[in-house]
Amino acid sequence: MGKIFGSCKKVGKNLMRTILITGLSGSGKSTLAEILASSINAELLTDTIVRKKQNNNDFSPAGRQKSFEQMKKMSENLVANNKVVILENQFLKRDDRQKLNPDYVIWMDTQNIETDIFEEPKKYDYKITEKNSQMHSILIKQDLEKKFPEIVGERI
Repeated sequence: MGKIFGSCKKVGKNLMRTILITGLSGSGKSTLAEILASSINAELLTDTIVRKKQNNNDFSPAGRQKSFEQMKKMSENLVANNKVVILENQFLKRDDRQKLNPDYVIWMDTQNIETDIFEEPKKYDYKITEKNSQMHSILIKQDLEKKFPEIVGERI
């Protein structure tokens, strides 16, 4: 039985609760998020999950903002209940990523696409440049265990 990250218990001053996965469409965010969430027993919030819960099929700027605000609120509620949350979406703008106050940022930089719509993260904890979600989920879990050793839980 090893450490997992299903619930947060504050042992030190660094309490990790929110992991953010950002990158362009098709970069492998969803695959990594699902594997990692299962691996560390975290709650997974994606744009698709949030939109289904609020029955929001509006992809206009106002609809996207509504979905973002709902994801933020859902994340805050889970964190308040001592859950570790993985937020997965494009999160195109740095300001939006910062508003989510992530403790750990994963940048999926697997697309060789130049675009002005995605603002590259200035700060991140783990950058992925090739698709291999299984390997990266293991490496990320090891990194999380080193950086946030206070997170403990029981295996599912």
